[in-house]
Amino acid sequence: MVVDVNIGRIDLVWVHLQLLFRLRANLYMFLLFMFVFLGALYPSIGRIGWTGYLLLSSIAAGSAFLLLYLVGILLQQILVSEKQGMIGPHRYEISNDGFLEKAGGTSTLTEWSGISRIVLLKNYTYV
Repeated sequence: MVVDVNIGRIDLVWVHLQLLFRLRANLYMFLLFMFVFLGALYPSIGRIGWTGYLLLSSIAAGSAFLLLYLVGILLQQILVSEKQGMIGPHRYEISNDGFLEKAGGTSTLTEWSGISRIVLLKNYTYV
């Protein structure tokens, strides 16, 4: 089976947004920010109380995490090009040997033993 697609910049943004809450690394990054803000805001605990302290730390950590996440997406949009094979025409072939991807002058064969799972979402398939 052969599938030809044209991956654009908006597709990369969509992938990042789909993975925002699915990747464990993003959760760890948020928890790291939470820990930093808990430490930074600890002296103000007497004025705002425990509830305000935890709420303010959560909001600050979430805001900082999302800001950095969006900056990362923006940098990728600036730096990505068709020559790198991230955007532009892609050809995917499913064969007995494995999963073959051809893009930007490169060809990558992933054997079936190297594929742990396939996830189907609305208009996208993640391998």
